[in-house]
Amino acid sequence: MAAIALSTLMLYRGITQGERRWWAGYGSVLVVVGYAHVLSLLVVAGQLCGLLLLDRTKWRVYALTTGIAMAVVAPLALLGFAQRGQIAWIPPIQFDWLWSGLSVITGSIAVTALLAVVVLASSGDRKLVKFSLPIALSTPVLLWLIGHLTPLYLARYLLGAAPGIALVVAASASALPRLRLVALAAILVALTLPQQLTVRGPAAHNQDYRSAAALVATDCAAGIQYDGTSRDAMLYYLASRPCAPIEDHAEAHLWSVQASGPLVSIPGFRLVRSESFGMALVGYWVRTEVSAG
Repeated sequence: MAAIALSTLMLYRGITQGERRWWAGYGSVLVVVGYAHVLSLLVVAGQLCGLLLLDRTKWRVYALTTGIAMAVVAPLALLGFAQRGQIAWIPPIQFDWLWSGLSVITGSIAVTALLAVVVLASSGDRKLVKFSLPIALSTPVLLWLIGHLTPLYLARYLLGAAPGIALVVAASASALPRLRLVALAAILVALTLPQQLTVRGPAAHNQDYRSAAALVATDCAAGIQYDGTSRDAMLYYLASRPCAPIEDHAEAHLWSVQASGPLVSIPGFRLVRSESFGMALVGYWVRTEVSAG
């Protein structure tokens, strides 16, 4: 995101000032963008639209600069394409993601709507707004379109749009009086603070393994079984506990930990307790012949 922001600045300077150093810097930073996260180069399409809206006469130097940068990034792009099977698990695209995608970055539909009102209603730097709006929209729109052809649309891949969103909102709000800016900031804080607290909580990634580890450490004499997803996280948090259940230990009592439900039955054991920690499920099992006796 930092490289995208810097490349956008250098492109704007290149368009408005025309000095070669800005174009050289723009091309160099695009290489950094590509090698940091190749899908973030989708922003180049938005930058091209921004250039055409400001000064179409610069398209030749733009084409030369981006062409060289893309040639340098091409080996990584080809390697990534050959390994595309690693993201085959990404779910199919949904139509409503076209307009809900920006809310993944802003935090909610309410924040997106507020920022849209600011952009449409404010009389800020319209030249900069015209330049930055395509940069904000290119990544979500193109990722949505490509997602219909191959599994690719993932929320974290949209982060390349964040600098464009910040820029278009800042340009729009640049002419607002100070009191209105303070009011806008207060509304944004009120809308985003709950999300900020949530994503910094122990269940931010859907599973609160820290609390799950605290529970299973209450009976370290029991055995424990994990599914493939939960094992590493549980071992991490159990390492800070005075004791930890032994994996696959054949005892009368047994813990089970799953990243998501429903709980899978364990042959020879009866479930006597279960608790959820976000999407993670912890079960406490007793061997059936022991419980019957």
